[in-house]
Amino acid sequence: MRRWLGVVTLAVGLGCDTGTGGRAPLPATPAPDAAPDPVASPSSTPAPNATPTATPIPAEPATPLPGATPTPTPAKPASPLPTPATPTEPATANPTVLPATPGPFAWAGTRRIGVPFEQEDGNFVVRLPSGGVLVAGNGIGTFEPHLPSDVSYLHGFLAWLDETGAFLGARDVGVESGATIDGFAVSAEGNIAIAGWFVASGGAFVELRDPRGEPLWHLDLSSPDGAVAPYGAVFAPDGDLIVAGSSYPPPDPADPTARGPWVARYDATGKRRWLRVLGRDDTGYARAPVLAPDGGIVVVGRAGGSFVARLSPSGELAWLTRLPILHYAGPDDVGVDSRGEAYVAATTGDLDAYLARVDATGHVVWVRTIVTAGIDTGRGVVVFPAGGAVLVGKLGGDSDSFQSGGSRAFAARFTAEGDRTWLTEIPLSAGGYASGAALEPDGGVLVVGAVDELGGGSFSRDAFVARLDASGVVR
Repeated sequence: MRRWLGVVTLAVGLGCDTGTGGRAPLPATPAPDAAPDPVASPSSTPAPNATPTATPIPAEPATPLPGATPTPTPAKPASPLPTPATPTEPATANPTVLPATPGPFAWAGTRRIGVPFEQEDGNFVVRLPSGGVLVAGNGIGTFEPHLPSDVSYLHGFLAWLDETGAFLGARDVGVESGATIDGFAVSAEGNIAIAGWFVASGGAFVELRDPRGEPLWHLDLSSPDGAVAPYGAVFAPDGDLIVAGSSYPPPDPADPTARGPWVARYDATGKRRWLRVLGRDDTGYARAPVLAPDGGIVVVGRAGGSFVARLSPSGELAWLTRLPILHYAGPDDVGVDSRGEAYVAATTGDLDAYLARVDATGHVVWVRTIVTAGIDTGRGVVVFPAGGAVLVGKLGGDSDSFQSGGSRAFAARFTAEGDRTWLTEIPLSAGGYASGAALEPDGGVLVVGAVDELGGGSFSRDAFVARLDASGVVR
């Protein structure tokens, strides 16, 4: 789930300085850095098989992509989107610089997106220089004519809104077996990267699509046991794609079944340049890769505990810092400011929303939590170039999953010093949560998430986008 990456990937979260209800708050001082797990040099990290090569997809659509088959297949058809859905100016690949300034929005408040799914969750959002908005997420059902109408698997979707907030159109990126979007990025040319997995088979994939959502190439990352999964993507200024994920097997002849979180870099054709495995942990993951101003790569994840790590553009590990997050919960998102300092969104083991600032050398500067009597989660963060961040997620409720359970979507802004300047509960007609956010040129924030359908049952949700001004007021 999500931040401003030159696209913007965001997730949800909330922040508060002290604990309540008998739960001890997280420490405000940094935990000592732990030595990084043993990792192999990217130059000496062989893949179990030969480096996969992306499969170009013909322009003329035919059979939809299969679930876990690495054989090249053509793209599927879809209704053409209106012209305004196609970006006319490039989005930047620098995470600390906004794209060419689009015109002002002609809508305000909170909008349900209108994707024709039975249930849909908005996870990522980006403001297009053409003036509109592109949202990515996952839903249940399908609206593509070539797919069975009774499909019940999760399907990823792309949805376009114009500058008036009107729904322009959508693309279902699923297949007959279901396929999710777990990583999302937009290049300087407006091309769209999607990283995800096939629901039925557990196979992993990365796709590149043009600005209208038409597939350009497809790369199968599946492992024989279905353990590998991607959890985030970001474009580099040179057009390379950086992907992070879970359960890649480290090259250890003494323990060939060992697995761990990983980061890989692919060129514009889908050929892998390097792979870095960050320690050993069969249940570990790396997610939400983001670029620092100098081209370095920052990721968060778990490997024997929660961590934030920085790699060089060539994949060398610069540092890995343990975060004071206990138990099974962990970090979901990270953003970087113009100084290279990272802001990490997470959920603590006590189920509180969490935000941490980590400086460019890997030292934890401060930690803030947001605590209510219910379950609070920090899922996404968007960072201001000069420092400070907005954390998004959900407050309260009785479920730690994305089922709302009476929760409220929120956004909270923190300064670079860790002071919370505002906290806004997104006005929704029912329970909901926020998953991601993006900056607007005037300092406002776009928040994406999901809201329950009234009377629709616990799993009936609609994706939404809300606009907040620089002071946190929903406008």
